[in-house]
Amino acid sequence: MRRHSFAPVTCAVASVLSLGLVSTGAPDAEARTPTCPGRTVGRADVDGDARRDTIAVTQLGRGETPTFRLCVKTASGRIASRLTVPAAPIAGHAPLFGVAGMDGVPGNEIVLRGGFGAHASLFHVFTWRAGRLVSMNAPDTRQREWVIDWAASVIRGYRFSTRRGVRYVTATVADKTAGSRTPYVGTATTYRWHRGGWVRHSTKRVAVTDSAGPAVYGWHGLSLKPD
Repeated sequence: MRRHSFAPVTCAVASVLSLGLVSTGAPDAEARTPTCPGRTVGRADVDGDARRDTIAVTQLGRGETPTFRLCVKTASGRIASRLTVPAAPIAGHAPLFGVAGMDGVPGNEIVLRGGFGAHASLFHVFTWRAGRLVSMNAPDTRQREWVIDWAASVIRGYRFSTRRGVRYVTATVADKTAGSRTPYVGTATTYRWHRGGWVRHSTKRVAVTDSAGPAVYGWHGLSLKPD
């Protein structure tokens, strides 16, 4: 059964060392390295063996959307590395947002910041599969960006849960005319983890009042902060 106690991850994410290098890797490409370079930013079980693994991030290059190398060294000594590029500037924030168990497979997922929009926050999620780090796309858009948002005209968020041993996530997106006193109106679509991926389970119409916004916006049911 998936361990969802979410033991706290030990982070040192105030800053990431910039090496001033230029990466030639493609966004979200596998990066083969004999060691796990970069500053250690967290320790948590990533590969699902109930032992803490080491998570490191290195910034390659400069600019508003530099390439980052995400690297994991497991407790058994296995190494996997991935190159990823934010979709938008991360505005000086540390790239590691957090670590939490999302899907129905043992081991925690690694959540990196994917950038900021006008009022949206984007995230990229990576998971351990057969000795490799792979990207886990958002179930609602099938894109690599997981998007949360709360503004005058839109609200978006994710809520995770486990029922009878099955993992679920509900993606809510709703909007309204800016300045209106009416609720945000949209859909809450629930996906269940089935045979290695998120499968749509149900969709319902929802109306979200301003007072109910905190229960919708951001990440819920995980050890991650809302934003």
